[in-house]
Amino acid sequence: MHIWLAIGHLAEAETESCSEFPELACEIRKVRLALMGQEGEFKHTDLMELLKKVRNMAENINGISEIDRINMVLYPSKEVVL
Repeated sequence: MHIWLAIGHLAEAETESCSEFPELACEIRKVRLALMGQEGEFKHTDLMELLKKVRNMAENINGISEIDRINMVLYPSKEVVL
């Protein structure tokens, strides 16, 4: 069951990233098809690398790293230096 949820989320991410990030959409598609057994061999490391890439892209776009975001929630009275 969980694998189909992952495939659905990857398909949605692929569609949503097509216009702004076509190269990323292609990478997502490769991982999704491998997970479905339709193209190449699925490796968990490929999925983890894709997730890291997306997280890094989001941090670069938003200008706030995940750790800074967590620190702002945990320690709202402290100033986070960006």
